Amino acid sequence: MEYISRPDDELEIFRAIILYGQNTASYKFAFGQSLLELSKTGKNFVSLDELAQPFSKHIIEHLRSGKRQTVTSSSKFLYGCQLYIDGKIAEDELIDVTKKFGFKYVIDAFPRLKVNYENQPTFYEKSVRGQKGIQLSDSLFKLSESEQVANLKHEIEGRWNLVETSWTEQNPNFLIEYDDVEKLFVGWSGTSDRGYLDSHLRTPVTRARKPLSGYQKGKCFFCYDNISIESNQINTAQVDHFFPISLQSRLATNLHLNLNDIWNLVLTCKGCNLSKSNRTPALKYLYNLERRNNYYIHSKHPLGHTIMTLTGQTTSARRSYMTSLHAIAKEASSVEWIPKQVKGIPF
Repeated sequence: MEYISRPDDELEIFRAIILYGQNTASYKFAFGQSLLELSKTGKNFVSLDELAQPFSKHIIEHLRSGKRQTVTSSSKFLYGCQLYIDGKIAEDELIDVTKKFGFKYVIDAFPRLKVNYENQPTFYEKSVRGQKGIQLSDSLFKLSESEQVANLKHEIEGRWNLVETSWTEQNPNFLIEYDDVEKLFVGWSGTSDRGYLDSHLRTPVTRARKPLSGYQKGKCFFCYDNISIESNQINTAQVDHFFPISLQSRLATNLHLNLNDIWNLVLTCKGCNLSKSNRTPALKYLYNLERRNNYYIHSKHPLGHTIMTLTGQTTSARRSYMTSLHAIAKEASSVEWIPKQVKGIPF
């Protein structure tokens, strides 16, 4: 798995669990959020009763949106959560339903990756201390102390929002693009004439920083400095167009090219965004963009479908598409932009 550069890195392993793999239900996201919350309590052993509270809380928050939380037609756990929302069962009954049906698969399935690494950090183990529960590991507590943990919580929400929207639409032509005014991703029922012009088809999906951050490992796309996806921070990330939006008229040879599409968006620090301005980055950063886009595709991310639809179904087709755009962009600006200095390790 190319994404994991350091298999013993708790942050990157946790990110890989959340960002990679095909989901059939949203339980993994709720479980991940619950683990991050429970790690702050300092408790080593967490009973199923204690685990059921945050787990069901996160599921219910998303059920209230009316969006699908599973690809299957029915779920006893989700049905119980809906009964609680409708006021038909009490909280203690919700906890019982969660313990009985909510943890049937997720506790075993959550840490699984497509590739098993030697000495891969684990975040918990099943445990029994007079009652069933999980034993939180040192790796989870170490993760909870990372300066990136706040980003991680938002990244989970970002992916969750996109996945549930994709399941709810159940439309093979459903695509997701960026609204430059609202600073969020919106979904639209893709047609040959780019249905984004029909505002009544647009569906708010999530704020743009959330789903972009994880695939850049919380780093600026260009200088690799740490960035935050929380608002009003000193290092709050900015959404930048790799090919500057000023080139839209030059590059838009047909309606199928829009520089607000996800394939052209990256997160940067404020300094790089201001320095780059309306210039086109050097070619080596184009290859980084291609690699970043492939992360979405290989992770079965809803944005991956959008990227493939707009830039090419195969790796070679996408490479050809991107390099041809870069050649056109260079005609407008012969000097390729590079950051003033590199501040971190490449993602």
